[in-house]
Amino acid sequence: MMRLVVDTSILISSLIKDSITREILLLLFISFYLPEFALEEIEAPTAS
Repeated sequence: MMRLVVDTSILISSLIKDSITREILLLLFISFYLPEFALEEIEAPTAS
């Protein structure tokens, strides 16, 4: 199994736009990892 670290900006852009990046993130044979602060970065703009 392949393991990849995903940056927050990559995650957000793959959710917004239908792209090859989204298709890769949906592959079941790859494990993806996010830094711990990634969810904080995603929530920060909505917290204010």
